[in-house]
Amino acid sequence: MMAMSPFRPDGSPDIARMEELARDATSHGFTGFVVAGGAGELADLTGAEVGEFVAAAASGIGQKNVLAAGIYARSGASKLSRELAMAGARALLCFADPEPESDADAGLAELLEENALGAGLEIIVDHDGGRYTAEGLRVASERHPNLAVKWGAPDLREWGTLRAQLPAVAAWFSGGGDDLAPGFAAQGADGFTSTAANIAPDAIAVLQQLIANGRLREAGEWVASHLQPLASLRSSRPGYVPAVTKAAMARLGRAAGEPRIEARRFDDVDDAELATAVAALRAGVAQGR
Repeated sequence: MMAMSPFRPDGSPDIARMEELARDATSHGFTGFVVAGGAGELADLTGAEVGEFVAAAASGIGQKNVLAAGIYARSGASKLSRELAMAGARALLCFADPEPESDADAGLAELLEENALGAGLEIIVDHDGGRYTAEGLRVASERHPNLAVKWGAPDLREWGTLRAQLPAVAAWFSGGGDDLAPGFAAQGADGFTSTAANIAPDAIAVLQQLIANGRLREAGEWVASHLQPLASLRSSRPGYVPAVTKAAMARLGRAAGEPRIEARRFDDVDDAELATAVAALRAGVAQGR
């Protein structure tokens, strides 16, 4: 589950709410919980705030599941990685440095080398932005056993090509929208990430079970009926995923505040479409019973 970052009305981190989200995710059978991912507004959080959220999630998720923390793979990130490990993180979700002139491969290599010497966390490389090169990922995967890659582009052919070039990668996860999960599962993905699980974890548990049981055609039909309206709305504007997800959560009494940056908040003009999307997602729960 790709957790939303819950904020209080004054914009400060809601630590208690993060613990509740983690506990709820665990109770619905999710084996991984990501704090401060892209949809979790990593770009708008300080390192200290990420650490606070990690510590809260660690209290809620328990010892058997994987708690990952988002981090930018850039010079100086190794100190933060050690702090996140001390807070309870067991893995890092590594994003390329958002600075356009930065060398993404070099930043990743530095973080991985420092992590191997210090924090010793599992590594998941977030390739959604396409900033890492195939060669950079190949070197990283050969030097660091158990490296995983999260792929977010919808192009299955490109994904398959990259997989063939990186045989040492231990696991592949599909991202970029939980609506893509059945298609990637059919091509051998080891798992998928979900933001909709913040809204209706019992609904995404249905999708997860269909995929786990190999019922991929049914999973695709479930997505078309119950998840596609939400996916269409959150992709209707750049960076709209946190706003739509949090607005949907609020409708179901699972409030996590609003996105920290006012310009990225939900537009009420989309309210009717949101109501339709939430109703479709909730109807997906009944299908799994």
